[in-house]
Amino acid sequence: GIKTGQSRMILNVPVRVLDESENPLGEGLITGAKGSGAKGKVYLATMPVVTPGVKVILHFDMPEYHSPMRLTGEVEDETRTTYYGEVPFSKSTLGNLQGSEAVFSFLTPGAQLETKEDWGSLKRS
Repeated sequence: GIKTGQSRMILNVPVRVLDESENPLGEGLITGAKGSGAKGKVYLATMPVVTPGVKVILHFDMPEYHSPMRLTGEVEDETRTTYYGEVPFSKSTLGNLQGSEAVFSFLTPGAQLETKEDWGSLKRS
């Protein structure tokens, strides 16, 4: 990610979006984060509509980290828009965040995560 000041990050992290019962709603991108921990905010772009007041689960994998990341948040607002006037998508802000220390660290500018993976398992072809 790119730190833009005041603990805000610009991100482009692909995620699977699930409802509270872990039913798939679709795919999305974490496009940003602000603040840290449970009081932080996460900015999400999705193809499916996510309704304000509803909790969603964001699930994503990073090959460098030894386990999948999961973040739960409550949709605070949602705006339906289009990409260049053609492809509809939703822009949402998630608050009241719940997740592991690792996922909160990942969303914090300048933080580092320690992985259980070794260098040999991280080689890419």
